[in-house]
Amino acid sequence: MAGQTRERLIEAATMLFLARGYSAVGTREICDRAEVNKGTFYHFFPSKAELAVAVVETYGGVLEESFRAIADCPIPAADRLARLFQEPLKINDRCKRDSGSVQGCLAGNMIVELGAVDDRVRQGLVGVLGRWEQAVAPIISDLVKDGTIPPVPAADGARALIAFLQGLVLLAKAENDPQVIARFAPGALGMLQSLGERTTRH
Repeated sequence: MAGQTRERLIEAATMLFLARGYSAVGTREICDRAEVNKGTFYHFFPSKAELAVAVVETYGGVLEESFRAIADCPIPAADRLARLFQEPLKINDRCKRDSGSVQGCLAGNMIVELGAVDDRVRQGLVGVLGRWEQAVAPIISDLVKDGTIPPVPAADGARALIAFLQGLVLLAKAENDPQVIARFAPGALGMLQSLGERTTRH
């Protein structure tokens, strides 16, 4: 029961933070959406910032599992690379249909909003991005192995790939158009090829 209450608070905060941002959402609204009182809220989380850390960890874990599942698919590496972009595309396409707005990526949104304000949240976000990079690194290794891209350290390629993905999601949010992700996702392969060529030259 306690675990379910905590999960309800995290789920409620996730939806509200995605829709309106961290600063615009108060603890009362989170409690109302989760159907708990403030005493229960503070039993689980000493502050809204502590809840934000839990939200980031939970959200990051869900996407990490998706990325790992894609990386482990028994299909060509280039197809796995393309499939990575389908996850944020589906999420934001659904958001656009349901609410009329592309909500972006919770991690990216919170980095922009809180990265220079709350170091605990920032560190949590850095950890999430690092785990995403680890999850997609096997795709980079396999792209090198099959000759699709020049040799590049998997860690460097994975970091560049997550940065590219975050950039597309941010652009989709700015233009309120999830199809931005679909249009520019094929550029990821060219970006990785250029990175590999530069690595080889140096």
